[in-house]
Amino acid sequence: MHRRSVHTFVATLGLLVAAAPCGCSGRTVGNSDAQRPSDAGPVDQPSPDPDQNILPRGDCGPASVTTQHRWASRLGREDRLKPLSLVRLDDGTVCQAGVFSGDAHFGHDQQLLRLEAVGDWNYYLVCQRSDGSALWAKRIQGGSEWSHAGLVADGAGNITLIADFLQSVDAGGGPLTAPSGKGAFLTSFDKTGTNRWSLVLDTAHTFSLAANSRGDVFVAGSTRGNMKIAGVSLNTDYGHAFVASLDKTGALRFGRPLGFFDGHIRALTASATGEVTFAGQVKMTLQLGNGLSAKGAFVAHLNALGAPQWSNPAPARALGVDCAGNISVASDFSGTIDLGSGPLKAQGSSDLLLASYTAAGALRWAKTFSSSEGGDQLVSSSSTSITGCKGATSILVTVGGPISFGGATLPGKKDAVAIATFDPAGKHLWSTLLASDRRDAALHVGGDTITARVWLDASKDLGGGPVSPAGYRHDLIASFDSAGKHLASFASSAWQTGSGEGWGLGSDAQGQTTWVGRLRTEIELGDHVLTGWGSPFLASIANDGSIGWARTLRGYFSAPPFFAQSADGTSVLAQRFAHRVDAGGGELKAPKKAHNFYIASYDAQGNHLWSKVFGSDELLNISHLAVGPRGAVIAGTIRGEVDFGGVALRT
Repeated sequence: MHRRSVHTFVATLGLLVAAAPCGCSGRTVGNSDAQRPSDAGPVDQPSPDPDQNILPRGDCGPASVTTQHRWASRLGREDRLKPLSLVRLDDGTVCQAGVFSGDAHFGHDQQLLRLEAVGDWNYYLVCQRSDGSALWAKRIQGGSEWSHAGLVADGAGNITLIADFLQSVDAGGGPLTAPSGKGAFLTSFDKTGTNRWSLVLDTAHTFSLAANSRGDVFVAGSTRGNMKIAGVSLNTDYGHAFVASLDKTGALRFGRPLGFFDGHIRALTASATGEVTFAGQVKMTLQLGNGLSAKGAFVAHLNALGAPQWSNPAPARALGVDCAGNISVASDFSGTIDLGSGPLKAQGSSDLLLASYTAAGALRWAKTFSSSEGGDQLVSSSSTSITGCKGATSILVTVGGPISFGGATLPGKKDAVAIATFDPAGKHLWSTLLASDRRDAALHVGGDTITARVWLDASKDLGGGPVSPAGYRHDLIASFDSAGKHLASFASSAWQTGSGEGWGLGSDAQGQTTWVGRLRTEIELGDHVLTGWGSPFLASIANDGSIGWARTLRGYFSAPPFFAQSADGTSVLAQRFAHRVDAGGGELKAPKKAHNFYIASYDAQGNHLWSKVFGSDELLNISHLAVGPRGAVIAGTIRGEVDFGGVALRT
């Protein structure tokens, strides 16, 4: 078969508003092997005044000038924060755990607690009063962007954290090491933040965590080898599952190996008497002991000594237990399932399931819910109970559209977050929409108080007055009683000094610098606060280092752009993209091609001049970008056909 050759191309796009005294190409940011483009402007212009300390670019100005330092400013760095788990104590204190890099601040301006990561990613543990002010915060070195962590609380207000780590960790009780090099650590703190005890779960791979009112801690998961808890071997092998319990001092109560486990333990809950229920999904048959086994999606129950009591087929991503020992199960599911009372069929691509079992494993009732658009999903946490002592069960879900849980229909849109609460018989008590975005959503039910964390993108009033976004973590934390009465809410004000990465710089004949980069979450540049995960941004920096203007381009981009700036301050940006972009002149959709680029131009004040998109089904790469007094020039390689806005190139 004849293969078409690859050709290089050069194209000019757009006429600039004003001619520059000399046309110069800016720095090209893009492929690592791309070379600086040749100057696009005339070469017979007068040289700039050396006293102005303007660096020469291309053929503009003399070959060398005398330079002196003008200014230096820290404009932001790649600081990140990712909340993972939360619990609420009986006195209204809310504690959260997660990972962060750089530095992070928690609480109000009047009482601000600051943590600074050592190395790259660290864990944080912070407790806040019901008004959002910070009580205490801890940093634990270790972790990564992809780390997992769980947080639980007992009846005395002690909180226990579980998280994975490599080599060694110090949670406050002294250094801990994993003999195998990998594992998880458990660490417990009292309500003042004083460390109570810490220990290692050597070889632990995935895990779920639970606690009961008397202070017992329960953990279940899988292993990478012989599991050791506080030095006690469980005689497991790679890929085996386990369930273990510790008392309030951290001493091992029981540890039960479950054999080879080719799946996930997704949820765990424990009663006040020490009995434990866990749920998972396996492909092969899992031998639980006492003649019990599980296959597929299952829920299993152990007594207070760790002996298996029963196992039922059921999908479960969240569990809860009331004071009578009844167990609640919540999940999303597709297709048809049968919990023992007849088939339940999903109406959409993903429906919601809520069911209840007695302490002996008998099904009490089961309900399903579906939005008009389908695609509903449970927001679950492997260390969160969904049931209070009196038996009210709450679920936090993302919906695909309008949905009813037994009351009025909630006008939800895709990915909106809703909460619903049901009485012990499964009757709907109350439900409401909490947010339009599913980011960082989490739920905790403790005693008979329901606490939810959702993304706060605008001021919201859930019954205690309006709550507005605060800091750089726009999280709303709200608590309700089982009847839906609002108890407290606040904007979680964890924030960071900035969150972005620089991609390139350019400067004009007056010495003004333009900075191009990408946002991680938000970044503060002078009086400008820029938002938009993964979006490119442009900012102007004056001779004294102050910020002039700043703007973002709407869209998500992983590849760095090509960037050039002319002597009159006109900037041009070109970048590969996949779906859509708004560079300032309205949304532009990608051509239905395999390789797509946009190119956009801005004047010296940051105003959008023009933008275009182009693409190719076979091959399109940009290697050079330049801007001069008459327009922008791009060069690269193509195969097939590319339309540059009325001018088509074919190879």
